Amino acid sequence: MVITECKDTDTPQDSPSLHETQGYEAVDIAQVNPTQVVRKISRHLVLLFFVLALICYLDRANLAFAASQLREDLHFSASTYGLGAGIFFPGYALFQIPSNLILVKVGAPIWLSCMLTLWGVVATLSAFITSAAQFMTLRFLLGVAECGAFPGMWYHLSLFLDAGELGVAYTGITTASALSQVVGGPLAAALLLLDGACGLHGWQWLFLCEGMPTIFFAVILKVYLAPSPCTAKCLTSEERVWLQKRQDDAIAARHAASGHSTVKGGLMNWRVWYLGLVWLLMESALFGIIFWCPQMIEAGFYGAHDEDHPEGLAPGEETGEWHDSKVALLSAAVFAPAALAMLFNAHLSKRGQERHWHGCLPVFAAGICLGLMPVADTLVGFHASFVLLLLGAAGAWCIHGPLHSWPATFLQGNAAAAGTALINSMGAVGGFIGPSLIGWLADDSDEDDYDAAMMTVGVFLMCAGVLMLGFPEPAPLQAGNTGRSHQHSYSRYKEGDSEAEIETQPILELIPWESHWVAPHI
Repeated sequence: MVITECKDTDTPQDSPSLHETQGYEAVDIAQVNPTQVVRKISRHLVLLFFVLALICYLDRANLAFAASQLREDLHFSASTYGLGAGIFFPGYALFQIPSNLILVKVGAPIWLSCMLTLWGVVATLSAFITSAAQFMTLRFLLGVAECGAFPGMWYHLSLFLDAGELGVAYTGITTASALSQVVGGPLAAALLLLDGACGLHGWQWLFLCEGMPTIFFAVILKVYLAPSPCTAKCLTSEERVWLQKRQDDAIAARHAASGHSTVKGGLMNWRVWYLGLVWLLMESALFGIIFWCPQMIEAGFYGAHDEDHPEGLAPGEETGEWHDSKVALLSAAVFAPAALAMLFNAHLSKRGQERHWHGCLPVFAAGICLGLMPVADTLVGFHASFVLLLLGAAGAWCIHGPLHSWPATFLQGNAAAAGTALINSMGAVGGFIGPSLIGWLADDSDEDDYDAAMMTVGVFLMCAGVLMLGFPEPAPLQAGNTGRSHQHSYSRYKEGDSEAEIETQPILELIPWESHWVAPHI
């Protein structure tokens, strides 16, 4: 098949016919292997975005490992620390939508690299805080700097991948939320041992050494990230044309079917708000676990560790760098199963062509596990609670694949950018609620008791699981129409379908997997 080669122009491509009219040269795409194209582009994008996501979570969550020393040195209460951890998210929520719309205009390489530079500076300055006011201010600014990272990555992926491919790719990227704790734990353990070196505390070394590399990676992202399929150097010219045509045709078909292609269409879509509510509940739990896990482990295994309760430490234990490093390593162990579980669940969801149950069951089970932690601690001891924490974290992180692949099934263009940013903004509200609520509940107890907090987090997760099961997505493709060829994934309507019939089942007919069970395609 001979079609025209795409060129990187500023002209919007609103319909497939533009392949034959503007900025193209003739190339033969008959021999293009769709699977190989997707594999190449996934390697290019997922690798860069995974590193970006890892840096993002290291910079926002290293506070959890620094918390013990930082609270002791600066005399912060649990509620002050919880508020500082959570105040990251109001700025994160407020600026996500404008940030993503700017990204659509200027391109991901430019905008994401600018954001990286800004948040690298803010993260590094966190090493020099001396008061609660400075702590709150820099945490808020860090949220503003990082606000467009994840919705921006999602939108940029949608320019290259269809909904099914995007779900798996985005899940691979978001494993950084769990792996950042696995990597960050040993790294924090080592950096905390530098306590006193060059007159700096261990927590200051932690912020310095994890903040400065972010600025360096901004340059790498600007140089190597492809702005569009037409400019992807990892592909041949034929592969670039094929990929651009596939994505343009898919966008045109979705636009004709749904009409939700404007910013207003994305913001007013009730399914966006539904998924945003689910993500709000999930982020309350996820960031509650991330920011408080080290201190829960410290309180459970060693007793409350603060200047008012030194007697809580186990015999032979001393406050200091080795103690903090042990807690950091134990915390890292919680998130290794979570990273594996979220990848495994995403692949099961794609393989089974189902999202509802793959989102509901692990999250609901996670809520039960976390809610039972106080009971297990009372009846058996904290070792049993620690096992439930491992299982709860693994189940909670399974949400990413099923939930984050849904927006691509009913949004595109500016609507996708705005809608995804809105979902993440609502999640950011949960990111504020979770850590702050846990800090308030801990201060309200006699001595940093997290029983009420874990039961509350468990309820949040169970509610999110029920909502995942009840999500009313667009009507699925009928079994007889199912097809899996990537080459034709953007053109799956039966010949002769009327326009009215297309509108009643608008989006899922365009993607290679759906939430409802369908007959396997042979």
